[in-house]
Amino acid sequence: MSLDPKHVVAELKELRALTGDENGAQRLAWTDTWLKAREWFAAKVKSLPVEHHYDAAGNNWVTLPGSSKKSLLIGGHLDSVPNGGWLDGALNVLAGLEVLLPTTPSVAALAHGLSALSVAYAAVGHAAKALQHDAIANEYLSRWG
Repeated sequence: MSLDPKHVVAELKELRALTGDENGAQRLAWTDTWLKAREWFAAKVKSLPVEHHYDAAGNNWVTLPGSSKKSLLIGGHLDSVPNGGWLDGALNVLAGLEVLLPTTPSVAALAHGLSALSVAYAAVGHAAKALQHDAIANEYLSRWG
């Protein structure tokens, strides 16, 4: 499988222009800017031959099914800390998206599925993180047990 790192960097720069300012990334969870980043990501996957949905915790799942029920999970979070770095969380999400692109050789002949995950929020308290992790685990187990 051959990936295009320059494409990932271009996407990261596009996200930075959309959701950052002179102080850095401003994608704090549940803000309008974060919602704008989620809409941007949804538009990126809209034309792809993938299953796309949000789970009960707001996690963004994008899956390209393979011939088996197993799947490789790649992802991170689109939110950022205040004035975060331009790669804060988004690099993992966009790397997962790059793997799903139909221009990536061998994607059509997958033995296992590929999932890109953007968790709903990363900068939260311990109790909320436990609920978040439970939602991710439950989704993963319900799909691929």
